[in-house]
Amino acid sequence: MIKHIFMILTFPLILLAQDQGASIKFDHDKADTGEIVQGEVAEHVFPFVNEGTDTLRISNVYSS
Repeated sequence: MIKHIFMILTFPLILLAQDQGASIKFDHDKADTGEIVQGEVAEHVFPFVNEGTDTLRISNVYSS
């Protein structure tokens, strides 16, 4: 019985521990720019938010 009560009381703490860290969420992750004329500059904004509890660090950004 005590074992079950202990498990019930500690389970929420385990779930909270899993929510730690940074977590990025994008509004969308693809952009169709259509045809781009040579020399023309193409630009697109990808809005995002950090849904985690830690600082979000972005590195190694590249296009495909």
